[in-house]
Amino acid sequence: MLSLFRWLVRLTIGLMIGFVGAAVLAWYFAVRSLPDYDAQLALPGIEQRVEIVRTTENVPHILATTDHDAFFALGFAHAQDRLFQMVVLRRAAQGRLAEMFGERAYAADDLSRRLGLWRNAEASLEAQDEPTRAALQAYADGVNAWVEQVNKGALGRGAPEFFLLPGDIAYWQPADSLAILKLVAAGASGQVAAEVTRARVSLAVPERAGDLTGGVGEPPLPPYASLFGGGARFVTPAEEAAPDWFASLVGYVGVGRGATANAFAAAPERTAAGAPLLANDPHVALTTPSLWYLARMDLQAGSVIGGTIPGIPAILTGRNPGLAWGLTPAWVDDQDIVMEEVQPGAPDRYLADGGWRDFATRQEVIRVLDAEDRRITLRESDAGPVIPPAHLGLAEVTPAGYVPSLRWTGLSEQDTTMTALIALMQSTDRGQAQRAVAGIVAPAVEVTLADAKGVAQVLAGTIPRRPADHPTGGRMPAPGRDARARWLEPLPSDAPLRVTSPLQGIVAATGAETAVGAGTALIPPPAQPTVPAAGVAVVPIAAGVPSQEPQAGPAGSAAGSDAATPEIAPPVPESLGHDRDDPLRLSRLSRLLALREIHSRDSFIDAQLDTVSPAARALLPLVGANLWFTGEPAAPGTPERQRQDALALLAEWDGNMGEHLPEPLIYSAWMRRLQERLTHDELGGLATQLAGRLRPAFIERVFRNTDGAAAWCDVVQSAPVEDCATIARQALDAALIDLSARFGPDVESWRWGDAHVARHDHPALGRMPILNWVVSLVQPTSGDGSSIARAPVLGAEENPWAAVGGAGYRGVYDLADPDSSVFVIATGQSGHPLSRHYDDLSERWRRGEYVTMSLDPTLARAGARGITVLSPAE
Repeated sequence: MLSLFRWLVRLTIGLMIGFVGAAVLAWYFAVRSLPDYDAQLALPGIEQRVEIVRTTENVPHILATTDHDAFFALGFAHAQDRLFQMVVLRRAAQGRLAEMFGERAYAADDLSRRLGLWRNAEASLEAQDEPTRAALQAYADGVNAWVEQVNKGALGRGAPEFFLLPGDIAYWQPADSLAILKLVAAGASGQVAAEVTRARVSLAVPERAGDLTGGVGEPPLPPYASLFGGGARFVTPAEEAAPDWFASLVGYVGVGRGATANAFAAAPERTAAGAPLLANDPHVALTTPSLWYLARMDLQAGSVIGGTIPGIPAILTGRNPGLAWGLTPAWVDDQDIVMEEVQPGAPDRYLADGGWRDFATRQEVIRVLDAEDRRITLRESDAGPVIPPAHLGLAEVTPAGYVPSLRWTGLSEQDTTMTALIALMQSTDRGQAQRAVAGIVAPAVEVTLADAKGVAQVLAGTIPRRPADHPTGGRMPAPGRDARARWLEPLPSDAPLRVTSPLQGIVAATGAETAVGAGTALIPPPAQPTVPAAGVAVVPIAAGVPSQEPQAGPAGSAAGSDAATPEIAPPVPESLGHDRDDPLRLSRLSRLLALREIHSRDSFIDAQLDTVSPAARALLPLVGANLWFTGEPAAPGTPERQRQDALALLAEWDGNMGEHLPEPLIYSAWMRRLQERLTHDELGGLATQLAGRLRPAFIERVFRNTDGAAAWCDVVQSAPVEDCATIARQALDAALIDLSARFGPDVESWRWGDAHVARHDHPALGRMPILNWVVSLVQPTSGDGSSIARAPVLGAEENPWAAVGGAGYRGVYDLADPDSSVFVIATGQSGHPLSRHYDDLSERWRRGEYVTMSLDPTLARAGARGITVLSPAE
């Protein structure tokens, strides 16, 4: 017995020693992949000596003599810090994720291959001008130089993720950068998702679809089923729908999600220092590391600093000595789904406007880790690539006997967007920048510009135009056989409506609400604003930029002193986009900018970090109009008393979605339940899917009974006829029951930040047990989907209020004192989980703090974290 005990003790000790040894060995190899920022390297490809000076925040300042060396060093720095991220982005664009991640990535690869992101990028390489091709090659050489250093020095494969996931690190090619840019373009447009939603709502409630999906001033949508004949059947394919790979795997960039951003600028006459200010904050999925990366580089045209995306050799938002610029996705309709009728018995033929035609076909092989290779057949019509209905939610809206094709500006094989972006960052003034961005193809963007003389905005990118008699106006899928569904010649690059000149010195745009004349605000200085009396009439949400925000409660406490400040929106000369459901964020930004006659860097920062929800301020007076301070006195602890306490809090609330407040949680839960109750009996499961996105314009139409929209309040299946006040009360009660179960019965103890947590998940390792605690970042955050500091929620039942997006980058550029410009990203510069710079900027980002942006090399060296010297190899 004693002998057995001794052997058990020895075995236990041996296992413990083995476990500790394995942990130490894993730690050793993981740490070896941390780059040494204090190094001197002789590398082939370098023309002259280059210094990469790392600040205390690990921002690389590339001090180079030639443009070639600057791009080389940027590629080297990107690879040092974000090699795994770059490989994942490249594989996503190539359709080769399944080789690394296995079966769960197959759908992503299938969609990427059908979109032809890599093929079109490779074809577009020859369309770039010579300086851009040289920059792409120099950048690729820099990436490869770091890969060679990893191989030569056995530096842990360059990133610890490569120990856990199979796959070789192929050398970087110039086309890889173009492919990642194509991937970003695919993620910037959400028009396919919008078309699918409209079509699904039209199929469910054809007579009232416009209430939920209609836009301002748009003609009514035709019943979707009527486009394909009265007998059209919509059959969901038997195959399993493609998983949501944006949220579950790739993370950094997803196809079909759409993107937003804020950008605003003030001309010299509207600033305290007499020189322009510009702010920009692109919104992306929250991941670790962030999609964005801070960098500064010396070029012959002048030093440039700002935000980059690893894999792309350009400063996409930032400044140089004479120019500042920022990008916001332009919500133009640059995608159409075309339903092609397949010839019975001949699946490779479809009906076009001139008769039956053959699809262009080709076959490709997708390799899947630990599974058999899969051969897929790619088909293409005149409209574009055929997308299987299992992708992008198309299954529910594809008629039997049809297949969907995608018409998209990003399918160009002559895409000069990279040339335009590299030329933009080297421009010295607005005129030169405007000429540079004329080469942007996809995605379409609003480019906000500022130089010493003023500010402006330019709508850049290929902008489709459609016939006046287009079957759906591009708002829903259309039959391919109908010649009217084709596009006309795109909007000319020199069209006057592409340029927005400032009115009274300020311009602003807010991404998803941006379109010509609709999402670009021209804001005059305030002229003795006055505060309206409580209950003043307000312009409807759906009517564009309202002249006043409604009060949140009966006393008007939420209106604030800015409630009557006017904004001026230009007329809409041409409809170029749809689905601008929520102009309230732009309205809020316009108001904040109009409140000050003179702006400073700090006032721009305040505006960028504003967490007031204009949707809350607009909806609560309508939804709660018959509920404020009503009902008999109720005893503490009863549901009636809890409802009264909640309404009392909301009545005094100013709409600030602060993480430490209970009101944002009550409001958000109430509106979520309300929207679901209004739509569930008509839309069924679709209502649950739409719950993740609040549609303020829809709720406003219902509670104003616009064109009879109050009919949504009646539950069709019930015998009584419910009114909107009853539905509002029931929704509030349901929300309070849910919140009480999650956070306890005390309303005042609830906190928005307890539910509204920003999950910065590692796209590859974030769902692995134990590892997710190491690689992912969770922190409470303020704001919501309509606040300027945007933080949209997930809508999933386990935590409907988890924040899934936000400003991955924030920058404020002051041309009066360039060294006072600031920027920050959401996580940290390094993608290595063991690096001190993996998440060191995240707390600053959450608190609304910034890092100083300076072009002075002396300042960079003074606080250097390390200096890497690259010299030509002998």
